[in-house]
Amino acid sequence: MSGATFEIGTWRPGLESLIWNCEEQDLPTGGELGHLVTAFAVPGEAPSIAHAENTFGGWGVGLAEEAAALAVETPSVVTLQPPAPRLSNNLAEDVHVIGGLTWSQIAKVFNISERAAAGWRAQGVPPHRQETMEALRAIAVTMVGGLGTGGVSRWLSAGRPSRLDRIGVGEVAAVAEEAKSYRDTPAT
Repeated sequence: MSGATFEIGTWRPGLESLIWNCEEQDLPTGGELGHLVTAFAVPGEAPSIAHAENTFGGWGVGLAEEAAALAVETPSVVTLQPPAPRLSNNLAEDVHVIGGLTWSQIAKVFNISERAAAGWRAQGVPPHRQETMEALRAIAVTMVGGLGTGGVSRWLSAGRPSRLDRIGVGEVAAVAEEAKSYRDTPAT
């Protein structure tokens, strides 16, 4: 709501339903949203605005200021974060568990079958795939503390192309750098 709403000539038919009057005591007044509007109407004529102000401290108050005021009023709630999964020393299993990735998602990165990717759990990751898998594990370990395994999976799968797709076409370093940029944020 801005001051321009109440300038002369801005009244439009149909707005009268937004104006509170003494006969509508149980209707919202706008005060609960930080606005105080005082209006009057003469029967048979369009309502006129007599006074309008923002009770949060002026017309320039934005969403950030309202959010800050709400944050001050609302006490913080301590929540326990589940412990991060532990490394198993099995590269394929670590990417699967810590990264929250399905074997199908891992297989898609390398353009192989899901069965072949799942077989790495027992047979080990082939040498020519280890560097990418180690990068996936490092990304997962970096992000899991703040996002959890499901969040890491969603983060890797988000976007078009997704970060997993980008890793699959060789952009491993770029995605790893992006993950590192979150290191000192609430996401990690």
